[in-house]
Amino acid sequence: MNSFGARPLRGMKNSDGSILLSHADFDAYEGSFERDPYLRFHLCTAHVGHLCRQGSDGMRLEGVLRPGTFGVSLPNMDADGYWPRTEAVAIMVHSDRFSEFAGEDVTLEDMIPAASTLHRDPLVTSVLSAMWRDAEAHGLSSAFFDAGLSVVINRLAEQRHKSRYSLERPDRPLTGPQFDRVRDWIETHLDGDIRVKELAELCGRDVRSFTRSFRATTGYTPYQYLTLRRLHLSTQLMLQGDSITEISMAVGYSNPSKFSAAFRRAFGCSPSQWRQDNMPTAIARTVA
Repeated sequence: MNSFGARPLRGMKNSDGSILLSHADFDAYEGSFERDPYLRFHLCTAHVGHLCRQGSDGMRLEGVLRPGTFGVSLPNMDADGYWPRTEAVAIMVHSDRFSEFAGEDVTLEDMIPAASTLHRDPLVTSVLSAMWRDAEAHGLSSAFFDAGLSVVINRLAEQRHKSRYSLERPDRPLTGPQFDRVRDWIETHLDGDIRVKELAELCGRDVRSFTRSFRATTGYTPYQYLTLRRLHLSTQLMLQGDSITEISMAVGYSNPSKFSAAFRRAFGCSPSQWRQDNMPTAIARTVA
């Protein structure tokens, strides 16, 4: 959570770590969200702002986050996006325990429609709030808390019958000229704050359809592609001897720690270690 600029207000887990609860104040964030094996329910408790999350499987969540709204994050899914400063309660259930709280015919796949929108459901908001307060008094193993999880999961699983066509329709790739315009814009603005909305406007498209078409064209979401291009440029700058701070600014990261975290996720090592391992090879090629 610290990598997302979170200031924990309260956190707890059950005895085996299969159920977690956190209440935290988050700074605004943009970048990659790490995958984990938990189904998450996020209930906004303070602040208002725009949220966007694009999953590696093409699933997109976008809307205005305000107190009382909540969202669902599926387990083991890579995603990119941004959120505003927000305060939220997160209740997390390990995927191995999902079936204990779901109805007989409810699967994790049935939660995909619910994870594709922000919700303002008075019932679920009330239940999540009550679960939070009950956990503060009795921990995460009470019968009330378990019953609340069952109510929330089954309520949200009802979304599985909606928008089935939109989940199944094929995505058409960008045309050659459209992709050329987007690619050129990205390459000349790697040090800036690039928004998907800007890229979509270059093609005369809305954000949702542009994102689907971009992924159909490249195999990546716009955020994934942008991150790859920024990290590729960073390796070139490191071999030129630029400092990590200079490089992080040159490739659009607000501070070296965020750049280093993204670099480590992509390459499995720190920027400094990568430079140490690759600089001798680069020098040898230059001499040759």
